[in-house]
Amino acid sequence: MEQALKLARENFDGEDEKQAVVEIKQRYTEIEAIKKDNENQAFAKAYDLAVDKKGGRRAIPASLWNQLDPQSKESINSKLTGGAAKTNQGVWYSIYQQSINDPQEFLKRDLRKDAPNLSDSDFQELSRLQGAVKKDIDKPDKLKRVFTVGQQVNQTIDSIGIPATSNNKDTRDRRAAATRAVSDALTREAAAMGKEVDQLSEEEVQKVTDKVLIKGRVDVDWGFDKEKYAFELKPDEKARFAIDIADVPADFIAESKAYAAKSKRKITDEDIAIAYRKLIVK
Repeated sequence: MEQALKLARENFDGEDEKQAVVEIKQRYTEIEAIKKDNENQAFAKAYDLAVDKKGGRRAIPASLWNQLDPQSKESINSKLTGGAAKTNQGVWYSIYQQSINDPQEFLKRDLRKDAPNLSDSDFQELSRLQGAVKKDIDKPDKLKRVFTVGQQVNQTIDSIGIPATSNNKDTRDRRAAATRAVSDALTREAAAMGKEVDQLSEEEVQKVTDKVLIKGRVDVDWGFDKEKYAFELKPDEKARFAIDIADVPADFIAESKAYAAKSKRKITDEDIAIAYRKLIVK
């Protein structure tokens, strides 16, 4: 496309140049869409022969195998070798964000290609999510709610200083881990209430998100205490995790004080911080 654009700009001027550039880009987009569709069809056929019909790698003709991109080949080979995949959090994060920001493209995604980077449980969960989006794709209000829940979570993670985009791998991994932890917590909360995640109210979503993302400190035997967010805690750190009243959500503080006043009990900031910690570390 770059060569075509260069020629158009060399041979046309003004409005003719603009029109030529638009047509080239449109044609390139169409060609890429056809190419992607052909690749997806080839992968689906190869996967069916080798995996679904249990024919193995030999069941795929060389002409069909050569149509597959490296990711498709890796996915089929990985499935045939039978090794248990471990989730790549970066891959999971990109798929999860696509489901929120671009549901139409998410529906077109063949998750089997991503299988080498997803554990069986994560693959099944994303497949379930894809089915739910497909069912609701013609229900704008429902999809809008799914989108706004994702936005709400993203904005809260932004607010604690973990950016959505970064050149630093550790930061990207941390963002993915935070998003994953909140997503899992929302799924558990919704299930406990007999709801789907998109049926949770804005307040319910925020309460769950705040618990996962609250900052505290882990007491250590030597040196300075370590600052960590709840989602970063290792199992042996939970018992040593403490939070300050300044980090406790305002609504929980208000509810605690109102309950104490109603029951005619005295309550201190430390009492409130300890009570909130018990909701997080179980």
